[in-house]
Amino acid sequence: MNNQTEISRPQTPPHQPMLAHTCLTEIEVIIGIGFSQSKLINVTAVPSSKSFNNRIYFLHLEHISGTQEDVVLKVNRRYIGSRKVQNEIGCLQMRYATCNTAYTVSQASIAASDTGNERSKFVGWILTSRVFGDPVPISELDDDSQRDLGRQMAGIVTAWCRKIPSQPRCGSIKPRLGYENKGTNEGNHVGPIVQGLVREGFEPSQSLTTLNMYYKVRLVKEMRELDTTDTYSSNRHLVPVLQKFLNHQVPQLKLAELLEDHSGSFVFTHYDLSPRNILVSGQPPRITGIVDFEFAGFFLPMEEFLNDYVGNGGDWLKSLYMAYLE
Repeated sequence: MNNQTEISRPQTPPHQPMLAHTCLTEIEVIIGIGFSQSKLINVTAVPSSKSFNNRIYFLHLEHISGTQEDVVLKVNRRYIGSRKVQNEIGCLQMRYATCNTAYTVSQASIAASDTGNERSKFVGWILTSRVFGDPVPISELDDDSQRDLGRQMAGIVTAWCRKIPSQPRCGSIKPRLGYENKGTNEGNHVGPIVQGLVREGFEPSQSLTTLNMYYKVRLVKEMRELDTTDTYSSNRHLVPVLQKFLNHQVPQLKLAELLEDHSGSFVFTHYDLSPRNILVSGQPPRITGIVDFEFAGFFLPMEEFLNDYVGNGGDWLKSLYMAYLE
């Protein structure tokens, strides 16, 4: 194999949330699970500055047939648990079944890593086919190119809304049984399991079937953090005010009107259409793929754009957002 026994990569400080050490031996074990008769030829580690939540490795494989393939191994940062990987698996399963996307899951699993503590910490990983292209070079694009990309993004989001059936529940996605041993191009797909809120890091005790329920559980989580985290201690006096709002005002809000144009259903949402997750090639740039579905799910129709415009504010020029809305 054309690489050294240890993979060269930037050092990650202990406080960095992306900390996830994966040695060559561990990568070879994962390859053995996903491609039992294939040989690992080369490993390229993506610099930590190029990835937000995970360690990413580009792997070059040679199959027993003699053909070669490029795949991507994404390893979760430590202590994040298994649910984020499961959500991405479920999203990719669903996209293949409904959009016939070429972006398939070759293998995915959850691997337990014993840190020597009283309880094991879980490190999730996902192994997928590689989508070629480069993250959007935002600083190199003029206004016309950004507007064109905005229209391309709008077309993709619209296609998701039309091809992926809306759901009566709001939240993240769980994969169908058997995903550990099957790629997304195998087996019958009978619809997604919508449950929990991976982005918020918790599982509500009941399915979220209305916007009032959705915003209530989000507020409860934020209030709990406000009440228990020292960082927000100076604002703790607001808890009774927020509790009163939660008990009396939230149930009366007419949030259902926001869903009237969509038959009361929630639509598929990527939830992080930032430049690093959109791959392009050529000139002018054409979108070749969209990656990182770990926080995707079914949400309010306007939530995709609002998260891009507000949550990822500053990632794009205003001209792109205007074209996005056209």
